[in-house]
Amino acid sequence: MTSEETICAVACHLAGRFCARTGVDVTLEEEAIRLLHREVERSLLRLAHLSRVTVSVPCITQGPEGPLHLDDVLTEEDVRRLTSNFTGSVGRG
Repeated sequence: MTSEETICAVACHLAGRFCARTGVDVTLEEEAIRLLHREVERSLLRLAHLSRVTVSVPCITQGPEGPLHLDDVLTEEDVRRLTSNFTGSVGRG
């Protein structure tokens, strides 16, 4: 099972990249964050068997020109990098 910390870290990362591309901050929209978290959880489970996955949330939000879709690639390395600050201390006494 994927930890909530990992899901949050990856979702924040993807939301930041989405904002950089579109100018829309989905972290301000409760429904968008819920959809993103659900898709991140699914994507992390797929990463257990693959080295990279596509994270796709159609119509995650509305932009000035209509619906916006989140489509991004997530790799094992991305997850390691994003979670290294809270997984690096696991098991240390």
